[in-house]
Amino acid sequence: TLLCYAICGALSACLLPWMGSRQAGDWLGAAPFAGAWLTAMMLLFSCFGTVGVLYGNILQSTRGLISVIMGAVLARYGFGHLEKAAPTHVYARRLAVATLILAAVVLYALGGS
Repeated sequence: TLLCYAICGALSACLLPWMGSRQAGDWLGAAPFAGAWLTAMMLLFSCFGTVGVLYGNILQSTRGLISVIMGAVLARYGFGHLEKAAPTHVYARRLAVATLILAAVVLYALGGS
């Protein structure tokens, strides 16, 4: 991860005078996102190193259940610009599918041991 981001950063730095922003606010606004992304990639590759690439990707599918719940909560509290409100039956279907995917992950994990 470090090597990949170092190379991309060096190449991007070469293009910065022509394509980059000179506004300090742009850099400050992008810094939290960049830090969160770098942390996420370090943790992702650590996961791959710990459990393997296949199982690590399968474990990523558990995000679905978290996303469904977060989307329902965001819509419920009026964050329509982040998640549009949907009828209850739509959320129920999404929750059912996310739960089935989570069950598939558990079955895969149990089958491998």
